[in-house]
Order: sequence, then structure tokens, then C-alpha cells
Amino acid sequence: MALYLNKNDFVLMSSKNLKDWEKLQDVLLADSGECPDFFPLAVDGDPNNVRWVFSGADGRYLLGAFDGKKFTPESGPHESRLGHHYAAQTYSDIPASDGRRIQIAWMAKGKFPDMPFNQQMSIPCELKLRTFKEGIRLCMLPVKEIRNIRGKSISWKNVVVEPGINMLSGMSRELFEIEAEIEPRDAAEVGFNLRGNPLVYKVSDKTLTCRDRTVRVEPVGRQIRLHILVDRTSIEIFPNEGLMPIFLCLPLDTENRSLEVFAGGGQARIRSLTLSNLKSIWV
Repeated sequence: MALYLNKNDFVLMSSKNLKDWEKLQDVLLADSGECPDFFPLAVDGDPNNVRWVFSGADGRYLLGAFDGKKFTPESGPHESRLGHHYAAQTYSDIPASDGRRIQIAWMAKGKFPDMPFNQQMSIPCELKLRTFKEGIRLCMLPVKEIRNIRGKSISWKNVVVEPGINMLSGMSRELFEIEAEIEPRDAAEVGFNLRGNPLVYKVSDKTLTCRDRTVRVEPVGRQIRLHILVDRTSIEIFPNEGLMPIFLCLPLDTENRSLEVFAGGGQARIRSLTLSNLKSIWV
């Protein structure tokens, strides 16, 4: 069991009966809040190459080895995401035949006047460890079960986006999903306007920005991939393999259901784009 004590101090505990607990070791994870989690993940899907993830409420995490009694950090702390994503926990005892590590978080700080709840939960995400030039990092993408709430979908392939031309002009959506592969080509920037909320990729900086949150996104094979979920009170953005997603919790303008894809300063190519309506999870 991973336990939060105070400030930057955590501990790992062990018990044979869930009543009597023995302290195994102290763990230091600075500026991460409470709500620890501790779990193993295969690196790049290789079951013979495993790291343990020790994470805190703010999404910061350590990577290391664990022999059943001692956790040895090897890298970190690293950041796993930006935005309104707090106290995330993963599910235990998922069947071995499934094998996924699935996480859900509290999307804190949204302000919903007169509502009888305290913000909302994030979309459940599958966690993976992937190797990048900077080292091994935690990635997250929406679980595959999201396909169960997809409604009508429209797809495009190999469309050139010119400055001032919106291929989604006239379309109106409230709850929707976008999956896109974009080649910036000679554009200075490319992106979407999501019900009045611009999502902009600046090519020279290799940065992706939505509202007040910015992450660096390296092109993969001259293109970037975006998986976007828009709900009544949230926008969740997963770039490429799910490295450093952006979670935003805020009431969207109920009157604005407009959509736009744009390029500035030159042409971009939409290698593929699928726009899907989303249904309620409660139906």
C-alpha cells in the first residue's frame, strides 16, 4: 500500500492480513499532493521489461524497480498531464486476459453554478510506458470502450486545408470526438476551434495550446495525431501516443456548437479526420 503522510512524504506499507501493517520504506515525491498510486507496467509492451510507477495526486510520478519490499527510483519525477486532472487512481484486479492498467481522475476546479456535484470524472484512460528519446515516459489514451457511445461518424482523408477555409463549416455538435492525423506542411499553425475554444499547434515551436495550457508535441513521421473528446463541461486532448494530454474542466457555451479546422500561414494536410457524435454513458 502506498500512503501519503504530509507535504512531500509518502511511504510504502505491507500487510499479510490488512489489519497489521509494516512500513517498508519512505518515498519522497515533491510537489505532488496526496492520493498516491503504485503499480507495474511493461515498457513498450515487453513483459520482460517492467517498471513500477509511483504517482501522486498532481500527476507527477517516479519510475523504478520494485522487488516486493523495496522501491528503487530510477528516473523522475516526471509530469504525466496538464490541466484539471487530480487524485487519479488505477483499477486493481483487471483480469489477466485483459491486462490493461486503467486510470480515472477527478477533473477538479470546474465551476458549475447551482449544480449538486463537485466537478466531474475524466474519461477512463489506458496507461502505457513508452520509450522516447528523453527516456521512458507514461502515456495515456481513452479506453477502447468509448466506441460503445459513438453515434454517427463522418470521415475525411487527404484533404488540403487552406488559410481561411473551414472544411467543417456549417457543422454543429454538442458532444463529440475527433480523431485526426495532421501534416502541417508549410503552415505556421494548424488546429481546431472546439465550440469557441481554439486548439492551436504552432509548427515552429512544436507546441499545442488550448486555453491556458500548452504542451510540446513532437511530430511523428512529419505529422501529429490528436484524439479529442468534448463534453458539456470538459475538453480532453490526447496528442500522439498520449504523452502529456490536456484536461480542461469548464462549462462550455451552451449556445456555441460550432466547429472549425484551420491552417494559418500556409497549407496543411489532413491525412485523416473522423468526427463522431457521442451519446450519454448512462443510456
